[in-house]
Amino acid sequence: MEERADSLPSSRSELEQLPGIGQYIASAVLLTLYNQPEPLVDVNMSRVLERFFGSRKLADIRYDPYLQTLSRRIVNSERSLQVNWAILDLGALVCKNGTPLCLQCPLRAKCKFYKQRTLRQVELPIARVAEATTVYVVASSEDVCTSRTSGSTEIVSSPYSDLELSMDDTPMVDAPSTPE
Repeated sequence: MEERADSLPSSRSELEQLPGIGQYIASAVLLTLYNQPEPLVDVNMSRVLERFFGSRKLADIRYDPYLQTLSRRIVNSERSLQVNWAILDLGALVCKNGTPLCLQCPLRAKCKFYKQRTLRQVELPIARVAEATTVYVVASSEDVCTSRTSGSTEIVSSPYSDLELSMDDTPMVDAPSTPE
């Protein structure tokens, strides 16, 4: 840091040469400090993308070309930070490991995982909520994850609480071809 006048490099290759900086931290720096559209691929994002589009080929999410290409295509927008937050929140709150809340997912109509579970007639978990039902919305014209409870809309685990969202203009991307 002393050599760089207390600033972080603005390229992935330079960042990853610094001690303790791997793919995820490099992506986070490029995304948050330099507004470069980088995916924050962790287990939550990986799970959401794989369930929606199809499975990866390699065990390590950092090196899987299918998952890396797909995640880059999805976050490639002017609002890539919000898209990342939306996917990460969806994975943590709805598309959970083990027991996903598929019936609460706004993407279930086009989700491969949901369709396969429905075809196999596997019982899907239903969350019981005392007074109001919360619906999570991922993707809108702003590509953000929101929760709606009793007619109000708010951002879930995200600093962007001033956005109003709807599912009417849901952008979708095609998954890249899976290498055989």
